[in-house]
Amino acid sequence: TLFRSVDDKSDDGKSVSTLSFGVNRPTISCMFDYGNRYHLRCYLYQARDLLPMDKDSFSDPYAIVSFLHQSQKTVVMRGTLNPTWDQTLIFYEIEIFGDPKTIAEMPPNIVVELYDQDTYGADEYMGRCICKPSMERAPRLSWYTADRKS
Repeated sequence: TLFRSVDDKSDDGKSVSTLSFGVNRPTISCMFDYGNRYHLRCYLYQARDLLPMDKDSFSDPYAIVSFLHQSQKTVVMRGTLNPTWDQTLIFYEIEIFGDPKTIAEMPPNIVVELYDQDTYGADEYMGRCICKPSMERAPRLSWYTADRKS
C-alpha cells in the first residue's frame, strides 16, 4: 500500500484546502497492487410473515440488495405478507481488492433491505438482514431474519 499527499492549487495559485478550510489539509489516496473481478448471483426466493404496513392489513413489499457499491431492486409484490419473488439479481464485474484467498474466506457482506411501496408518500422501511455470500458452485438456500432496526 502506498500513500501520497496531494495539494491542489486554484487558478490564483492558492491552495484549495486553504481557501475551504483555513488550513492546509492534504488529500491522501491509497493505491493497490491488483484487484480481482467477481460476479454475484443473489437469488431471492421469498419472505414470510412480514408486518402489514398498509390500511388493508397487507403490504406491497420489495427488496433492495446491496453489495459493496452496487444495489439492485426486486419486483414489487402487491398485497401480500408472504411474497415469493423467485428472482435472481446478478451483479457483474465487481472489483474487489486484496488477496483472493482472504476474500474467499471473508467475503464482503450482502445487505438486503425490505420496503413497502406506497402510492402516496415515501416507501416504508420494513427491515434488513445481513447475508454472507457463498463461494460454492451450488449454494443452498438459507433463511435470514429481517431486523426492523435501521
